[in-house]
Amino acid sequence: MVRGVHGCRRRWRWGDDAPVAVSLPRPVTEAVAERVGRRLDVLAHPVRIRLVDALDRGGEVSVSQLARQVGVSVYDASQHLALLRRAGVVAARRQGRSRCYHLQDHSVLSVYEQVADRLREQISQARSQFADEDKEPE
Repeated sequence: MVRGVHGCRRRWRWGDDAPVAVSLPRPVTEAVAERVGRRLDVLAHPVRIRLVDALDRGGEVSVSQLARQVGVSVYDASQHLALLRRAGVVAARRQGRSRCYHLQDHSVLSVYEQVADRLREQISQARSQFADEDKEPE
């Protein structure tokens, strides 16, 4: 185990806990839709996306370091991390007077990657459509 910033241990990395593929039951029940919707609500905030990314890159990190990396106040970072912790996305442990967080559910990274990949595809398609429209007819 390697000591990270502010004495936090760095031990969680992508691939350590490979996500388990679970398929969505069809038809989607109201209870499942409610749970999935709540999970997506937690994941959808831009600050929380950046916090998850910082934790993926940094292992176990203190709240103050995460706040600096993401560019928010320690209070705001703590509030967002508390939501992520209650949802099971991150976990925390006390290190003296501070709290160190690590990514607990690595499957959220694939959700972010899939959305980003699809956005890239849509942007590329839109650019090529505009490029085709800009060509003058011969």
